[in-house]
Amino acid sequence: MLVSCSDSSQKTAEGIVDKLLNCTVKQADEIFDNLGPDDSADADAVKYFSDKYEAALTDACIEKFIGTRVLLTAADYAKAESADIVAKDVKVEARSGDKKVYDYSAKLETADGKAVASVYGSITINDGKATFLILNESYS
Repeated sequence: MLVSCSDSSQKTAEGIVDKLLNCTVKQADEIFDNLGPDDSADADAVKYFSDKYEAALTDACIEKFIGTRVLLTAADYAKAESADIVAKDVKVEARSGDKKVYDYSAKLETADGKAVASVYGSITINDGKATFLILNESYS
């Protein structure tokens, strides 16, 4: 469960990263079934991701990051590998000097341990919700 209280920004960031980077093949199918034409962020997609992230992302954040595929990264790998994707060695830390920004990193693997990518990025949390996400990948 994601905690979306302003005094629990670290837990909110950790929950978002967990959901962002772990994906089963079944979840990937569900994600792509809920996207609009051309994998767009139509109203159904925004509702789906809002429910998935338990309202811890703003609608504007969801719309922007469906378009840039940030929210689809683990699902893309699950589909490409035909395997569940698991985040390993996950680290989420508050950025020094900025209480609203959390940096994260992880390794993405298939459930049987095949490395597929290393990812890192940041999440900005305002009033208990993510308002900005960055995700960078290096492929294995």
